[in-house]
Amino acid sequence: MSQVDLFQGFTVEQLRLLAFGTERQWHNSGSELFHDGEPSDGGYIVASGQVDIITWRGERQIILDSCKEAALIGEMALLTENRRVGTALARVDSEVMFIPRGLFRRMLNEYPEMAAMLRERIAENVRMIVRDLDVVNSRISSIEMLEKLPGGRKNPHRIKLEEEAQQPRAIEHQTAANPSDGSENGNGSD
Repeated sequence: MSQVDLFQGFTVEQLRLLAFGTERQWHNSGSELFHDGEPSDGGYIVASGQVDIITWRGERQIILDSCKEAALIGEMALLTENRRVGTALARVDSEVMFIPRGLFRRMLNEYPEMAAMLRERIAENVRMIVRDLDVVNSRISSIEMLEKLPGGRKNPHRIKLEEEAQQPRAIEHQTAANPSDGSENGNGSD
């Protein structure tokens, strides 16, 4: 748990309490952890494997985020009631740890310094999401402009932009195991 970005700075005692209250789950490749639109009741830490957050556009599956070891899925669900904004699908056999919202809130009440630290981290994550959305909006605008050009949907520039837009745009996270490699470990948001 200490490898999860959001939990950096937690004391050993706080991490033990959190780990004690989690529920370990094993999911076979292809199984769902939760479905788009369902009410959220907590977050998930990927202990091993890979969980993708997906949505559908017509018949086409779109990967919103790919979450690997030490990724936290649904950090906002730890704090507030909301609905899932995608479907979490195990891409390979995966082990996750479910953290119920009630447990997390009790910990925040018991450790106010932890709550202040988390507030700052979550605020930074929201700022990064807004920046990523600006990039996506720019790409969508470019695609729409290219559709209006002669050749419309078959325009090679449009096809390239669409392919780029389909690439997973995850918020970058560094794992404690290899913090300097800059590899992406997704963080699905709720």
